[in-house]
Amino acid sequence: LGTAGSLYCWGSKTQVGLDLNDRRRVPGWNCAPVCVVRTAVGGSKERKTRSSGVRDRVLSVRCGLDYTAAVTHDGGLLTWGSNAYGQLGFGDREPRSFPQRVSIKTRSGADARIPAAACGARHTAAIVATGRLFLWGSGGHGEQGLGSDLSDQLPPKICTQPELRHAIQVVLGNRSSVGLTEDYRLFAGGMVG
Repeated sequence: LGTAGSLYCWGSKTQVGLDLNDRRRVPGWNCAPVCVVRTAVGGSKERKTRSSGVRDRVLSVRCGLDYTAAVTHDGGLLTWGSNAYGQLGFGDREPRSFPQRVSIKTRSGADARIPAAACGARHTAAIVATGRLFLWGSGGHGEQGLGSDLSDQLPPKICTQPELRHAIQVVLGNRSSVGLTEDYRLFAGGMVG
């Protein structure tokens, strides 16, 4: 994460969506950082950086097993990479080569502001500005917190546990999810222990 909010990634091109055809890199791998999100307000150095063309200012970044999520300054959520379990949040299983904005709607139909997100191995969570927790992706081990529903959740789905209506933090593991509420209670789901 650059000082002005640009985001740089490196690693497997097929896993983190980096395929900029740079001959200086090892085939299949980006061994040096590549700018995937350029700052919308950056200086001249960042304008010269080769990037995916996405312009935004990133506040935080999280990595899953083979995908990435970034929270932007305006409360947006960008995801890209593998999507075999629907972990990117677009309602399908198609991978994305470059960052794209996830849409979580409020009751009024407007895009929800997302101040925090987390990545597990193959599932994702976001806390919207109202404190409601949304989860999506792999659900085969109960990591979605949906009781007996162990299916993958392709579009983001609100966590229906009444105790988690005011989440302030969420952390995801390989096959588990843990949420912290504003009254400092912890709730866990999936394979924990």
